[in-house]
Amino acid sequence: MRSQSRTMTAPGVSTPAVMDTAANPFNCTVTVILNAGATATYTVEYTTDRPSSATDANGSNLTWFPHATLAAQTVSSTGNIIVPVRAIRVNVASLTGGTLTFRAQQAG
Repeated sequence: MRSQSRTMTAPGVSTPAVMDTAANPFNCTVTVILNAGATATYTVEYTTDRPSSATDANGSNLTWFPHATLAAQTVSSTGNIIVPVRAIRVNVASLTGGTLTFRAQQAG
């Protein structure tokens, strides 16, 4: 599976990174990088609902859950998800002084 990346320039939610639930192993590394000068508070979220880009590009009609170790973070961080989920996104509560990069890299 290819790496998926989203760059945030303001608070808000990223476009969801849709995962391949049939990948074996499913394992996904999630990385959030605060680029030079950026200050932010963010939470990585995942859903088990099936996203539909045609009707809901930002996943606002899906149920999202906070990642166990990537919630309310204020520094660059990395984590993983080892069980199948449908999509992952970053929810940025505040962002000033730069940009934030969210990456999801799935094995399989």
